[in-house]
Amino acid sequence: MIETELNSATDNPLIFFEDDGRATCLSGGNFHGEPIALAMDYLAIALAELGNISERRLTRLLDETSNQGTLPAFLIKRGGLNSGFMLVQYTAAALASENKVLAHPASVDTIPASANIEDHASMGCISARKAREVLENIESILAIELFAAAQGIDFRRANSGL
Repeated sequence: MIETELNSATDNPLIFFEDDGRATCLSGGNFHGEPIALAMDYLAIALAELGNISERRLTRLLDETSNQGTLPAFLIKRGGLNSGFMLVQYTAAALASENKVLAHPASVDTIPASANIEDHASMGCISARKAREVLENIESILAIELFAAAQGIDFRRANSGL
């Protein structure tokens, strides 16, 4: 769908010039970017949910009660001055919360443009920019989870003699 939209003519009207100099004028009707706006909004929502789930898994790794004591709290052998992975969980939680705000669909927040000639703008550019920002946040959340999982594996290996 995105490839089709990117390769589509969005001018209205469309004017085609023939070899003999004649021109044909057709109503384009493809001026509205709503399909891309909706796709980007849904992508941001899906990615935000991925981040929520990742952050919850991370919290289970770091919480000694949630992981039934199979891993130490905050993935640190001796807490105190060293807070282990506590602060990176704060980062993941903050990014997941930010994604929830960014997941609000821009396509539903239309405003007229061009002296009301374009009375329903798609806000597709905003949708795409927000989806990109959510994706960047997701990369960080998943990296934090992966980092914590690797630390957890190291603890399990050390305790099991593998």
